[in-house]
Amino acid sequence: MAVTLLVGTPGASWREWLHENLAGRHFLNLDPGDPAQDPPARIALFHNGKPTAWCFFGGLEAERAPHLILSALQTLLPLAQAELVVQLFPLKGSPLMVQVARSLVQALQPSEIVVPEGAALPNLGGPNPTPVTLPEPLSPQVHAAQRKARWLKLLESCTEQLLRLDQLRIEGARLGAGASHPPTRAAAEPDELLHVDTTGHTVLIVSESEPSDALIARTLDRTHASRAVLATPASYQNLLVAFARESGEDFAIGILQEIDFKKGTVTLLADSVPPSPVKILRIGVLRLSPTGDELGRIEPWQV
Repeated sequence: MAVTLLVGTPGASWREWLHENLAGRHFLNLDPGDPAQDPPARIALFHNGKPTAWCFFGGLEAERAPHLILSALQTLLPLAQAELVVQLFPLKGSPLMVQVARSLVQALQPSEIVVPEGAALPNLGGPNPTPVTLPEPLSPQVHAAQRKARWLKLLESCTEQLLRLDQLRIEGARLGAGASHPPTRAAAEPDELLHVDTTGHTVLIVSESEPSDALIARTLDRTHASRAVLATPASYQNLLVAFARESGEDFAIGILQEIDFKKGTVTLLADSVPPSPVKILRIGVLRLSPTGDELGRIEPWQV
């Protein structure tokens, strides 16, 4: 496979270069924050301007979950044609992401690496880079406005859907990642725990209000955990999510509206036709308002 790899810096736009040079080739975009993606927060394979396959990323910054970049490459690369153009995430100088980029170069074995003229970029291996002239980088505000237009387009195609927690496998969050425990409390304890599960030595405690130190200590003791992560039902509101089939194939994207732990239900907006054949619910780190505004991100594994 002949691969051309585009390696840029933050703000660099490859749109014009792609318009002039793609020439019918498949295009794999490894930059989840690229405002040209429709919608963003995905890793997608395109042909003739349309996505042919994609993997959910759930955020805009590649460094937040580099393992998902490598996983998406493994999934999407076999679907590409003999000639492929790959756009790398922007390199910001992070040692981890430089190493991830080098791993991607080794996996792709590009025949050509294209970089913006004058950019100070690390040596990633592979062929000597070919510098090209790109337009002046756009400001973060312009990128945000471009992404908002994409989000609004997504939201216009979404419908409200109700799913049952006990029929889903949840990925991308602490919720559902470990062993579940029935929430208990002492009769005199006013706090109520809605959900408790453990992953390794960490227990996730979901409650409407912050539980008392005594209740946290009892929960740690009965779950044999040494560290507690606290969340409320509101912690999950407005998070970007994806629907996936049992095979792991993503087929819809949307926003999580509410988890009702007492009823065991999840309410979402998603761009699929209900009832959706959802087996896996993937939770991202980006919060998105119903009007398409980006509300910031949570730290990975915070919920």
